[in-house]
Amino acid sequence: MRLSMSITKGKGNQKHNTRTQTTKPKNVDFSRTKDNLVLADENIRDVYHQLFDSALEKYNAKQKRNDRKIKDYYSKIANSKQEKLFHELVVQIGNIDKQTDHETTDEIYREFVEEFQRNNPQMKVIGAYVHNDEATPHLHLDYVPYSKNNKRGLETKVSNDRAIKQMGYHSWLEWKDRQFEILERIAMSYDIEREGMNNTERHRTVEGYKQEQRAIEDKLNNLSKELETSSREPKKSLLGKETIDYSIYRVLEQENTLQKAQISNLSAVSRKQE
Repeated sequence: MRLSMSITKGKGNQKHNTRTQTTKPKNVDFSRTKDNLVLADENIRDVYHQLFDSALEKYNAKQKRNDRKIKDYYSKIANSKQEKLFHELVVQIGNIDKQTDHETTDEIYREFVEEFQRNNPQMKVIGAYVHNDEATPHLHLDYVPYSKNNKRGLETKVSNDRAIKQMGYHSWLEWKDRQFEILERIAMSYDIEREGMNNTERHRTVEGYKQEQRAIEDKLNNLSKELETSSREPKKSLLGKETIDYSIYRVLEQENTLQKAQISNLSAVSRKQE
């Protein structure tokens, strides 16, 4: 069976993930919420104490001025404009038009979370939630990334970019590619291949498409950072023009989806030719 697959950055809304939000979203069929799975669900404040208390104590002991001491590292990061309390991946197999049974995707997502924990020792998983009550079953995977042996600030501190590099990757995109490889491998064990959306350009190389995809994802990543720091409504300049172009962002998302599908298709063709 061939199905589309995606791994994207999520907003990290824990109330949405646990279905405890006050306002009930219209895209959720609550009669099927009983089919949702919670694969991990840890108290984030407890995790912060486990990860950072020792480094925080050492840091504060070195400070001669009380105003430079950090009383609560969780609160510091919660109010930071540079770091987030946790990051999220949204993993999905299939789409509204074509999907398999949720029992199968449940097992794939379960294995993916286990692999994620083994392969990413500097990304502490705090939550893993499979939603089977929306149009397509998908996984919200929440984690706290941290770097070690830092020379400035805390010896151990929150940092997604540094965590990725310390685990041996050159960039977030390279790290994400690795997560995709793992997802595809697990899905293959359930006889599910990643579906390609375009079969007309097989003469192009997989690497060529990957280079184009990375360029698109770089643009997406930059726009995502702007969106994260913006208000819910697009900001306006003095001339009344939107400073963040949402239409361009959506076009780039579509291009990115197509590129990944083309790469998957080319990879499948290469495997068949070997």
